[in-house]
Amino acid sequence: MEASSLENWERVRDISSDIVENLESPDYSIARQTVQTHFHRITVAPGSITVILQIENTEHNVDIPFHTKRRGVESKIIIGGQKGEIPSPDPNLVKVIQRSHAWWLVLTEEEDVSIKSLAVRSKMDAADVTRLLPLAFLAPEIVEAILDGRHPIDLNVEKLKKLSPIPANWNDQKQILGISV
Repeated sequence: MEASSLENWERVRDISSDIVENLESPDYSIARQTVQTHFHRITVAPGSITVILQIENTEHNVDIPFHTKRRGVESKIIIGGQKGEIPSPDPNLVKVIQRSHAWWLVLTEEEDVSIKSLAVRSKMDAADVTRLLPLAFLAPEIVEAILDGRHPIDLNVEKLKKLSPIPANWNDQKQILGISV
């Protein structure tokens, strides 16, 4: 690589670092000024977001592919999904799966336990306990996918609450929840 190309690359890297630092500034005016100075245009088109950055009188286009996913009444923009990216589990999903298994153990091993008493212990509505208890019977592959973070982005606690009744057949469960293992 030529010395001038290396110098240009280092200058762009330093400017980029400054831009990131300014955008993360707790001073709103600094972040705003950085956006006004360097972000010439942002265009959202089906499947792509194009950001045109202005750095030292040169425009740089950054194309970011995305897709949308329906989540209840809202849509979510999904950016990323790069190979090698480590998926992260949804802590709320993990918690509700753990809770359903714990409830099932209590119901089967302790005497004089009811849904109502479980709800009181859990500080929840009895109807929610009733809706979430069947999660103790999810297919092991589904539970594993949730714990590993390999579940669909739109699979959340609210969606699980609305799936009533959850089928006993594990293949049907996978199909309904959109999990292919």
